[in-house]
Amino acid sequence: MGAAGAIHFDAHCTACHGVGGSGDGPLGRTLRPAPPDLTDSGAVADSSPARYFDAISVGVMGSSMKRFDHVLDEDERWDTAFHLWSLAATESDFAAGASAYDESCSGCHGADGRSVIAAPLDRPERALDSRRDLAKKVEVAHVGLVLAMTENSRSALIEHLYTFLYSPTTAGSVRESDE
Repeated sequence: MGAAGAIHFDAHCTACHGVGGSGDGPLGRTLRPAPPDLTDSGAVADSSPARYFDAISVGVMGSSMKRFDHVLDEDERWDTAFHLWSLAATESDFAAGASAYDESCSGCHGADGRSVIAAPLDRPERALDSRRDLAKKVEVAHVGLVLAMTENSRSALIEHLYTFLYSPTTAGSVRESDE
């Protein structure tokens, strides 16, 4: 999963959600409630890729978000859901997360996240976890590791852990670093 989601987002979502996903599309500015800012990591911390998939599939009651299950097939909806998911991270988040993973996690989970020594990280049910859920799970399973990391490194690691489920789009669709 990766670049295809950006293509579907551009074709079907930008009018409301805006080119970058911040809810500022030409139609989005007129909607009440306004589309959420998908680039605000704090605002989407409790959302999961599966929640995005459901919203794309059946719409969102009480909003202008319509269903797309008749427009996009299941794989296209998952691609789009993970693209939406990636909008709250920067390229530098993904790079820092990969570095933190390589340094602290790959020894047990393997470079590809599919080690038989530790829990595999590519299980599809992980798409049910929000960023906050996954952070809690990592903290419980690896308390010493988490305490040794800075908050930015922990957040970046969480972003990277989802890349075992999808390939983030980094060529122009994921925001540039805010730094």
